[in-house]
Amino acid sequence: MRSVLTLAESLWRSRIPDERMVAILLLEARDRFLEDAQWKMFRRWMKQVRTVELGDALARLFGALVMGDRSWIRVLRHWTQSEDPWERRMAVLSVLPRCHLMKDTEAAEFVCAPLRQDRN
Repeated sequence: MRSVLTLAESLWRSRIPDERMVAILLLEARDRFLEDAQWKMFRRWMKQVRTVELGDALARLFGALVMGDRSWIRVLRHWTQSEDPWERRMAVLSVLPRCHLMKDTEAAEFVCAPLRQDRN
């Protein structure tokens, strides 16, 4: 997995959207091997996302980590209160796999509750 992570990082550094998408897809194909340590890398990537396609794909990687560890929903809830619309979008999309595949609707409710008051 280390070599795949290294390749993904290299592709992400290219700043070419298609290469960045390949980085995400490489990791998505191996999402069962992702560990909490990758959260920091994905967070760094998130700050560089400016397209819906990359953002939504990256949310699937966060979602894989949230599926494995429910405690990440606290972080996602925090993101829903961000001024950054990408962060808010990422929070919602990242909790969806847990809600859909694990039927954990309480996680989605917890994450999305602050958005009910959001005026953006």
